[in-house]
Parts: sequence; structure tokens; C-alpha cells
Amino acid sequence: MAAALIVLIAVAVAVVLAAKALSDDRQLTVAGPPQFNLVYDSSVLHEASPRQGELVRIVGARRNVRIVITARAVNVPAFGGGDVVGGELPVIGEDRLAQLREQYGPIDVYDEGKARINRNPGWQVGFSAHAPRGKLFGRDAYVLPDEDGATNGVLLSMRRLVLRRQTAADDDFAKSAKLAFSSFNFGDSQP
Repeated sequence: MAAALIVLIAVAVAVVLAAKALSDDRQLTVAGPPQFNLVYDSSVLHEASPRQGELVRIVGARRNVRIVITARAVNVPAFGGGDVVGGELPVIGEDRLAQLREQYGPIDVYDEGKARINRNPGWQVGFSAHAPRGKLFGRDAYVLPDEDGATNGVLLSMRRLVLRRQTAADDDFAKSAKLAFSSFNFGDSQP
């Protein structure tokens, strides 16, 4: 009987925690153009006023870590062969790498190439750089709608500034931001 009671209490706690986690999720829809949405945990991230050229800015901070997610509209030139992701985006990606080096100085690129965020094709780069207050980790993704001939998309960016050694709670915080970044979808609904 005691074991059954313990199991019942554990299930009740799990249900309460799951309900709280679901209630913290907030969907942000941007009317565009292009129209898109992101889902984020409002207990750790919040909307901030977009800066010049940005459609959206989501931020969060803990003692050891600062995170910013932004989205900007981009227009990618049409590619003669029709494969914008394989043809035009690598060229634009090289330009983006040059911009990042100009902005942050030397960067360490740890991945780059074709990507998919949900069903949407694109090109992304992951990098790190030294910042005056700590170590910067970044991810930029050019994302296009999954439609033939699509050239209007979004440059989705995430920056994580690590000020000092991260704790397990800081790692969980960073995971919440990564989930928000990867929730990106065109339109007003999630896949």
C-alpha cells in the first residue's frame, strides 16, 4: 500500500510539473513579411524591443549566461538551377562569415552547411568567439519556406554569452533557448 501511495504521489508531481512547463510556453507570431512564429519558455526568455532591421528579439539572462535570439527578413536572389539552398545560400553564407569576422574578430567555425529547421530548408553556421566579458557562442541560420522558388526568408540568429563557468541550471537555460530557436516555423502554427 505504501509503495502504491509513493507511485501515486510521484505521478501527481510529474503531472503538476508538466502542466507548469506547458503553461510557460508562449507562441510569438510575427505578421511579416515573412510571417513566422517561435515558441519559447516565458519563465526563462522574454520578448524585447527589436533593434534596427530586426523583426523580433527574444532575450534571457542568468548570472553566468546571456542569450539573445533575433530574426531578420532576407531576400535571397533566385538561383539559375532552381536550388537556392545548394546554389545561392553557400555564397551568402561566405559573406555572412566575413560579416561575423568583421563584427567579432577571429571566430572558430564548428559547423556550417545545409540545414533544416522543422521542415524549412536553409544554411547555417555555428561559431564561437572571444568577447570582452566572456566566451560567445553563436548560430546563424538562413531559413526559407519549403516551397519551390522561395527567395524571401529569415536570418535567424542566436547568441549565447558565457560570463563564467556554467552550472547545470545554466545548461538547462541554454537548452530552453535552443528549443526556442529550433521551434521556428513559417506561418502562424507549429508543424
